[in-house]
Amino acid sequence: STDGGASFTVRRVLPTSPLFNTSALVRTSPVALSDGGWWLPVYFEIGNKYPMLMAFDADGNPTSLARIGHSTSTLQPAIVPVSATEVRALMRDDSEQMRVQHASSRDGGASWEDLPALDLPNKSTSVAAIRLTSGQFLMLHNHIAAGGSDRNLLRLSISDDLRTWRTVADIAKGPAGDEFSYPTMQQVGDELHITYTWQRQNIAHHRYKITLGDTI
Repeated sequence: STDGGASFTVRRVLPTSPLFNTSALVRTSPVALSDGGWWLPVYFEIGNKYPMLMAFDADGNPTSLARIGHSTSTLQPAIVPVSATEVRALMRDDSEQMRVQHASSRDGGASWEDLPALDLPNKSTSVAAIRLTSGQFLMLHNHIAAGGSDRNLLRLSISDDLRTWRTVADIAKGPAGDEFSYPTMQQVGDELHITYTWQRQNIAHHRYKITLGDTI
């Protein structure tokens, strides 16, 4: 776009799959890099499911495509940088574990290893994750409440190490059958912006103030 997003033109088709370039999908937010490039989380979803990370240079040219881990039942990766070389991926789980899945890269996203699943329920629902300027990590996820369905409770959790999480707030909650899903979030200055699909009818947008110490 050259007019502030009022209109767009196609720049190129991205080759991501040998199967006629089908079923390579995007769900979660890209991650900006210090050199002007970015990472784009993508995933494959025909038969076996698996997440991937596509890297771009500052001119928008794709430079690499790496599979995230070896699982065939994870998808929709949320990418979170930890250091200059370490990257983590938090993922939707389509297996019988029904836990938020976790993978790690120690070479800037070039190669990945699967980590033990987090102790957080995930009944095949998408998550969103970011790192705050304080260094802490936030995740939006559908927590399965007792007596509820898999998407009727959207929870915001915080962590210092990406392993142990504590609840910050329940962003949206309703009876079984309600749906608050496919979340995204961004820190913009001293505000946290959260969006999600509300009842498959609308897009909800919340804004929260982040005070000193990144208390929300």
